[in-house]
Amino acid sequence: MPYEYSDAASDLEPYELDLGDQALIGQIIRACAEIEDIVTLWLCEVSQLSEGHLILLSPRMQISAKVEAAGKFAKHRGGKWAEQHREAFCHEDFQALIKCRNTLAHGALLGKDPDGRIVFRVPDYLGERMDEGIAIEAFGYSFEQLATFAALAQTWVGQFEEGLQLRSLREKRRAQALGAHPKAGRSSSR
Repeated sequence: MPYEYSDAASDLEPYELDLGDQALIGQIIRACAEIEDIVTLWLCEVSQLSEGHLILLSPRMQISAKVEAAGKFAKHRGGKWAEQHREAFCHEDFQALIKCRNTLAHGALLGKDPDGRIVFRVPDYLGERMDEGIAIEAFGYSFEQLATFAALAQTWVGQFEEGLQLRSLREKRRAQALGAHPKAGRSSSR
């Protein structure tokens, strides 16, 4: 489901997201949060680092950087690791889902285009690095595209857990009780 860039300008109509739009956007963002957790665990598995060590090394690593790093480790380990990584993350549909998620989570709503797509304004890097420049772009998604992304993302959560053999790790994490936050009970220094 690669994104198609328009070669023509278009007028936008003002638009407010309705409950159906909001529900699909929420489903995409929630499923992508689960996918990001899976990517983090996958990176830990292929790199043979604990999650704590990974957080120390890269505290705010973007999902695309995690996927890239996991790919390098998987390639280095070879065999089933490289194959599992390729099958899960190395295709246009995964990249399109992440672009959609980022657009929905970080984009400013502009309105609807003549084709009925909901359009968001987002900054995007012109190259691989920030110093190559930034462009302000507009990306639009139809209700049908959002529904497809929502279903795809939710399906992938289960498929990734199973295919990457991470289901038991995720279930173990969900079963853990939450302890008190380290900052709880501290008096304010203000």
